[in-house]
Amino acid sequence: MVTISDIKKFKPTFDFLVGIDSDGTVFDSMNIKHSLCFIDPLINIYKLNDVSFQSEQMWKEINLFSINRGINRFEALSIFFEKLKFLNLEAMSNYDYPNLNFINHLKSLNIPLTDKNLKKLKHNIDENQYYDIETAILWSNAVNKKVENLAKDVPLISGASKTINYICKHADIIVVSNTPSAVLRYDWSNCNINNTVSLICGQETGSKIDILEAAIIEKYDKEKVLMIGDSPSDFYAAKKNDISFFPIIPGKEDISWAFLETKVLSRFFSIENNSKFEKEKIIEFESAINAKLNY
Repeated sequence: MVTISDIKKFKPTFDFLVGIDSDGTVFDSMNIKHSLCFIDPLINIYKLNDVSFQSEQMWKEINLFSINRGINRFEALSIFFEKLKFLNLEAMSNYDYPNLNFINHLKSLNIPLTDKNLKKLKHNIDENQYYDIETAILWSNAVNKKVENLAKDVPLISGASKTINYICKHADIIVVSNTPSAVLRYDWSNCNINNTVSLICGQETGSKIDILEAAIIEKYDKEKVLMIGDSPSDFYAAKKNDISFFPIIPGKEDISWAFLETKVLSRFFSIENNSKFEKEKIIEFESAINAKLNY
């Protein structure tokens, strides 16, 4: 597992750095994973059979078509139950909603939201709340098993491999993702593109903002750094670090990679202004995910 300390110690090979998200950006996996791997464990473990249709629709809306697309799974779980409670469905009138405040607590402390870090809370909170933590971990483990069985060999998005192989000849590449590191390592090596990247940074490493900051500081001019991704978290990680962002637009992934290769990268490596392209693509991106980004 790559740590923030590892990133800080990393020595550049090139003057340029490109951060790339994984699920939904390089791999055609977002719809597959959220449709086949997250929802069934959610409904079964949290006993949501009476509202299974609403749960499925809400989970997909949160994770695929909203400002929250691409966020950490535990954050998504917390948002899901907040929204479900707000709906005040009759079928849920006697439902015992889980207390997921610990998720926001860890997030406020800038502690990565992982199974391992959730388990560490056992000695710091009362037994009743730890039950909710154990349930969240149980759900996460069930998701991981589903991913391994149903979404292990996810396909590359058309054009991604070709473009990444071009980028790696001109820039250092790091994977910047909320996906568990073990899954990332498998996906990238299984498709023979792991040798194009310097570091694979996943859920356990830290936030995307922190990963990029550690990679950039005292190593790269910010005009020579680009973040490529398919979610608002990628956009905000880029903007927080004052670097350029290029969206892989949901539903137009292959077109996005082709545009990046033919229109954007040559200008980026020549340090020409890409702001016109960036603004146009961000507007298109906002429309695709039904969300307004603040920038």
